[in-house]
Amino acid sequence: MHLHKDTLKEKNAIRYFRIAGNIIFSQVILLLACIGGGPVSAEDFSIPANNSLDVMPSSKGMASGNFVAVPIPISNPTIGSGLQAALLFLHKKKASSEDIPNATSGLVGIYTDKATWGAGLFHDNYLLNDHLRIRAGIGTGEVNLEYYAGSQYDILKNRSFGYSVKGDIGLLQLQGRIPGTESWYAGTRATYLGSEVTFDFTELIEFIPEFSVEADLITLTLGLTFDNRNDNYYPSSGRFFDIWFGRNDSRWGSDAEFNRTTLNYSQYVPVSSNHIIAVSLNASEVDGDTPFFLKPSLNMRGFVTTKYQDEA
Repeated sequence: MHLHKDTLKEKNAIRYFRIAGNIIFSQVILLLACIGGGPVSAEDFSIPANNSLDVMPSSKGMASGNFVAVPIPISNPTIGSGLQAALLFLHKKKASSEDIPNATSGLVGIYTDKATWGAGLFHDNYLLNDHLRIRAGIGTGEVNLEYYAGSQYDILKNRSFGYSVKGDIGLLQLQGRIPGTESWYAGTRATYLGSEVTFDFTELIEFIPEFSVEADLITLTLGLTFDNRNDNYYPSSGRFFDIWFGRNDSRWGSDAEFNRTTLNYSQYVPVSSNHIIAVSLNASEVDGDTPFFLKPSLNMRGFVTTKYQDEA
């Protein structure tokens, strides 16, 4: 069966639009997680398998590089409604094996009606026949959120006050394939967050002025990853697992000292030619002098995630 050239162009446009939309979402999650209070994991960059296989985009079919520019609407109780946008470059296939993912570079941004905004650059690459994986990113932004203290403080019971987090972030991650294996990787990640947190108590007590606290947070992290997904843009089969242990310490310039352990697991099961079941498990725990805005939360849409933060 042969498709008309225009039909192929339309299908490719749909593929790249979906790739772009999901990469935007994953990169914005990274930016907001660094600034606004969620753990950052390699799985934040993975793409949910939620589209039919007849237009399934694949990193393995891209013989030449492609630029993609696309806006995507967003609506989220935590950060508001607005627009995400990205200019992406899906790099030309260089590796000899079709199983090795393509590199991706991009400029991403977001703005919402809660005056939350962010912008960043990122690059993912897979070198030496996928024996070395590199991820790098820089960004800046501001997230406006609500703080819920809980019932232990009577004055704040069932109430909240606003706060904002401005941040400049940088991330560099290196992972190497463990010798003798095909899907296991070990490596390290360094993350910098220069933050300014501003509190607004006027909703509670009108005459209290805003005040700000600044902190530089530097996290060094060790991690182990298993990844045998069949595609890095739209996996339709395979598993992804990683576990990371990170430490913030004054010995390398961090203004707070605390530990964070994160675990992520995803599995993609094709049940028919047009349907895939995707299952995900995420866990996170902190201990030490953890800034309140970096405590673990339920990283799900549909409710204000800052209502549900704790040590684990």
